[in-house]
Amino acid sequence: MAIPTNGFEGAMICCAYVPAPGADANPVTLRQRLGRLLPVHMLPSRWMAFERLPRNGNGKIDRASLTRQFESHEAVAAREL
Repeated sequence: MAIPTNGFEGAMICCAYVPAPGADANPVTLRQRLGRLLPVHMLPSRWMAFERLPRNGNGKIDRASLTRQFESHEAVAAREL
């Protein structure tokens, strides 16, 4: 997801994910794996794990709810790679 920012970058790329049972799905591991496939500027800077992604009344992923959660939550930015 792209979350608008007040900075010069315009938007912050965020990743909401549901780890598979038993999977090693932490932000550092995910960023390393994605880093092999994507350029650095396309990698998410914030990560948030969920047991289940929030849904709206129509059963679709509730992007507004995710946006609010990313804006208010001190999410993990895995930059020490």
